[in-house]
Amino acid sequence: GTSITSGGTVILYTEGADVEEVVVPDLLGKNPEKVNSILSKCGLNILFKGAYNGDTDEPPISISQSIPEGTTVPKGTVIEIEFFYEGIIG
Repeated sequence: GTSITSGGTVILYTEGADVEEVVVPDLLGKNPEKVNSILSKCGLNILFKGAYNGDTDEPPISISQSIPEGTTVPKGTVIEIEFFYEGIIG
């Protein structure tokens, strides 16, 4: 099976059900809080990936997204976002 975090939402699609679709927004160059806010408003989910050095007040920025901007997907789709903290590699 697959685990989800406490308070997470599971969306189950059944055969013949009308599935609402949304357009994937541009998420590049944004911090995790902003990306999460944008995807939440669109009804999309996020999978965070990447490196972050928690020793700084500067948040990492998104450098890639698994589904390109402008793609139409079912509501509830998981978008993988890779983040990078510029201070990790000097």
